[in-house]
Amino acid sequence: MEQPLFLVERYLPGADAAALATLRGRLQAATAAMRGEGSEVVWLQSVVVPGDDTCLCLFRASRRAFVVEANARAAADWERISTVLADGEL
Repeated sequence: MEQPLFLVERYLPGADAAALATLRGRLQAATAAMRGEGSEVVWLQSVVVPGDDTCLCLFRASRRAFVVEANARAAADWERISTVLADGEL
């Protein structure tokens, strides 16, 4: 069975491509370190909705707690984490 998908919603005012790249790097580093410690979590993608100052990040993880920890390690505040379904390849 494939691991669940989690959508992390965060407020990221004034986000641009550089801010998104910085966030991506921190999230990738955090999830890579956690996988090295045995936690099943991977960052998949982030998108920004500039008009709303909203950033959405998609993770695949065996537990929601791993997504919470990855964001904490990346110093990435969040508003909500939801389990989601996706259609297509991720």
